[in-house]
Amino acid sequence: MLAFAWGSTSFAFDGDEDISKDPFVVLFQAKLDEAHAEVVSHEAAVQLAKVKFDTAARLLTQGATSREEYDTSQAALRAAEAQLEVMRQRVVARKALLDVVILNRLAGREIQQCL
Repeated sequence: MLAFAWGSTSFAFDGDEDISKDPFVVLFQAKLDEAHAEVVSHEAAVQLAKVKFDTAARLLTQGATSREEYDTSQAALRAAEAQLEVMRQRVVARKALLDVVILNRLAGREIQQCL
C-alpha cells in the first residue's frame, strides 16, 4: 500500500489503480514528452551556437572577421542558452501538471476541479 499526504489531503492506494490509459494522463504525459524533446532540440541549438561563437572568436583574434560578426554570434549563443532554460522550465511545469492530474485521478476527482 502507498500512502502519502498532499497539502491537507491524505492518500492511500492499494496498488490496483491503473490510470496509465486515462485520457488526461495520456494527454499530459504526451505534453511532458514533447517538452523533453524540445529540450533535446534546444541543447543541439546551443551546441551549434557555441561552435559558431568559438569560430567567430578565433577569427576575430586572427583579424579574419568583424567585431560585429563576433557580437552577433555571442548574442545568438546567449539567446539559445536562454531559450534552452525556458524549455527546461517547461519540462518542470509539465511534470508538475502531470503529477496533479495523476493525483487527482487516483483520488477520483474530475480534472476540471483541479486545473
